[in-house]
Amino acid sequence: MMLNQKNRTSILEYKFLYEQQKQIDEEVSLGIADLTSALQFFKKRVLGQDKKYDEFFFGQSDKKNNLVALSEHAVDNNKDAPTKKIKSLYKKIVGVTHPDRTDKIVSKHLVDILTSQYMLCVDSFRQGNYQNIIMVGSDLKLPVDNEMVKTFVLPALEKITTDISEKKKLLAYQWYHTPEQKKENFLSMYLQSLGFVVKENEIKNAIKNRKGKRKRGQRPINYRKLK
Repeated sequence: MMLNQKNRTSILEYKFLYEQQKQIDEEVSLGIADLTSALQFFKKRVLGQDKKYDEFFFGQSDKKNNLVALSEHAVDNNKDAPTKKIKSLYKKIVGVTHPDRTDKIVSKHLVDILTSQYMLCVDSFRQGNYQNIIMVGSDLKLPVDNEMVKTFVLPALEKITTDISEKKKLLAYQWYHTPEQKKENFLSMYLQSLGFVVKENEIKNAIKNRKGKRKRGQRPINYRKLK
């Protein structure tokens, strides 16, 4: 059965949101690294509240660090076993994108794309994210039907839309998108809202001397490993 126009559009919509989610995840990671660097500056400078400050931002709370928790989100995967159609589509994708099949392709750009699709499908199949397999299959012009879209892509659309909306509310995301000239005021108001007293000149120094700021595309700092 050929895909109807509505379901073709749904796959394209999911692909757009999937790419947007990846970008937001990177921006949240960058925001965490940058904000953490600024907050580290105050560990021994918060007036009379250094222990409370340290525990809130860098200690353990329900086994989760409050900063690390900013980057975490629930992964709501499909826990059901893959259907026969998903298994069949997955095997076809692997047959096209496996490195053993692409090693003779001259175009490095094409090889990179196929390798990325292969890795995404392998991870998605293992994790139960079958909507990603449908997305890749559609990109490769492999057979995808309306039932598969209805079962896996449409529910995923709602989940990814909610996830994107929630991530945009994260402090790290907001920090990343705060203009540099407004970061002092952002940090000052944030710490004051939590009840921490800091000096204006130290806010300026924290912003000026932070080391966590990175450009997009650089590997983020893994704070869980550091701890």
